[in-house]
Amino acid sequence: MIRFFQRALAQSTRLGRIELTLARLERKLDQLAAGQSSYLGDHTALTFLRGGPRIYVDTRSVDIGSHVLTHGIWEEEYTTLFQRLIRPGATVLDIGANIGVYTLRAAAAAGPLGKVHAFEANPRLAELTRRSIHINGFESFCQVHCLAVADRRGEARLVFSHAWSGGGSLFRHEQDLAARGEEAVLCPMLPLDDLFPAASFRADVIKIDIEGAEGQALRGMRQLLERSPELRLMMEFSPDMLAGAGTPPQEVAELLGGMGLRPWLINQAAALTETNWPAVLASAVPLQNILLSRQAPF
Repeated sequence: MIRFFQRALAQSTRLGRIELTLARLERKLDQLAAGQSSYLGDHTALTFLRGGPRIYVDTRSVDIGSHVLTHGIWEEEYTTLFQRLIRPGATVLDIGANIGVYTLRAAAAAGPLGKVHAFEANPRLAELTRRSIHINGFESFCQVHCLAVADRRGEARLVFSHAWSGGGSLFRHEQDLAARGEEAVLCPMLPLDDLFPAASFRADVIKIDIEGAEGQALRGMRQLLERSPELRLMMEFSPDMLAGAGTPPQEVAELLGGMGLRPWLINQAAALTETNWPAVLASAVPLQNILLSRQAPF
């Protein structure tokens, strides 16, 4: 009997090693696939996100673009957490979509019974996201809006750099653009409460990363936030960036806290720690990634 259990244990150990080897092989194959990129001309390449979706990338980008081209990932821990929040059939908003990394993850998780809306003010990045949606067959339930999400209708001037594509801003001054390697483009602004006025429209998951303009965007979607009881919202919270864009951090905390949206801190490993708004406001950390929900996120 003892020998039987010894043989069973040995076999179990061998199987465990085989499974571990296969898992490592699968990761290596994913990395290899992610490295298969095709240059298409006009600063555009087509590559793979780790896990499958194809994505168009601007080859001038040394932040987001270079990571996606060489590793098939961007903010891997946060995108993994984001995807975990999304159930099949969910309605997801990606505000500040850039080239669509989060958008594609959302589309894969929500599936054809869901609805994904991507918002990107930079026309070049919005077009790349639109192409990626098309090539992956997500067009029937995934839509790109080339506009700035704000608290009023109008027009804004977006200052951006092709090299540092993740840092476009509606609030940076326009002096010496060429010296800084930046450009400016006009873009429409629109509150989400105007775009989605129907009382039946609710959001399940929102990701928002718009370089300090989060305050205005949240003001302009107040009704949507109030009528979305199951909402989970991922955002950057930077007091300096919010204040620099004209929204006091205290106002943002009161707006969200007044709706019952409680904060969880997201660490670099994408683990969640429940906190409270006074602690978020008092933190000396210049930028905090937080998840907001009315109940435990998972």
